[in-house]
Amino acid sequence: MLFRSGALHETRRTRAIGRIRERRPSKILFVCLGNICRSPFAEALADDRGLSADSVGFIGPGRNPPHEAIDAASRLGIDHGDHVSREILPEDVEAADLIVVFDRFNVQRVRSAFPSALSKTMWLGDLDPEWTGKRAIIDPWGRGSDFFDRTFERIERCMDELSSALSAD
Repeated sequence: MLFRSGALHETRRTRAIGRIRERRPSKILFVCLGNICRSPFAEALADDRGLSADSVGFIGPGRNPPHEAIDAASRLGIDHGDHVSREILPEDVEAADLIVVFDRFNVQRVRSAFPSALSKTMWLGDLDPEWTGKRAIIDPWGRGSDFFDRTFERIERCMDELSSALSAD
């Protein structure tokens, strides 16, 4: 019942916000699978809010976001059409004060490739002020524009919380 009610989410959310306020990260690294949908949008939102951020993925460097991602971001006032995907490198992980992931596969890959980075890794979905029934922010790649819109709206809510936590005294 705890999981279904959202109480576990609220506990995770409180802890995540507290961790951000305590650590005050100056360099954020957003990590998703391909670095063409979720992480570049989060990076663009961070940049728009004056935060220092990068985004990377685990596969396929040199790709641009799909048109659904560019359109969904544009509807939220963000232009990130010039983004080109990058693969995660050890120096990216080392330079980051906070590594933000979107789903369990991202966590597993970070754990496998960079085990020492887990202490500075968190789920972006933990910051969502709305309980959606999932901790993960599901990859919208290959899905319709409605799915991109919902995913990007959720990322935006989470980024609002991240920004707020960083600006709190």
